[in-house]
Amino acid sequence: MARVAYAELQDALGPSFTRPMLSVETSYVRDAGGDAYGLTLAAQTYEGDVLGACATSDKKSTPEIVARSVASELAAALNTSAPVDKHLADQVVQLVCLAGGVSRVEVAEATGHLETAVEVVRVFGLDAAVERVGGRTWVAS
Repeated sequence: MARVAYAELQDALGPSFTRPMLSVETSYVRDAGGDAYGLTLAAQTYEGDVLGACATSDKKSTPEIVARSVASELAAALNTSAPVDKHLADQVVQLVCLAGGVSRVEVAEATGHLETAVEVVRVFGLDAAVERVGGRTWVAS
């Protein structure tokens, strides 16, 4: 499945992809009963960014469907200029708030987890927001 995912990633990125990657790592896990599996892809860019994507199967998913889903998600993250993927975005909210002064970090995608993290830090009196400007998404304080 890892080979399929890597090929799907190459297809999803297409020939116009310009963000050079240093490496792509895959991790495939199958449960002991053999009914489910998960796939994680992570890509490290030459800028030092590490972005990832993952998916698990359901009863209807073939390994190819899961691979295509993960590759598509990672390609979408890589096609942004963001150094932070959607899985990490909610984890950096507290750091942005505690950095002092005005801080902003670009994220690949705003998720419900990110919006919740912003609301949580506001409860504690910290200033945070998700900003969307020109098709780009930022966590700001």
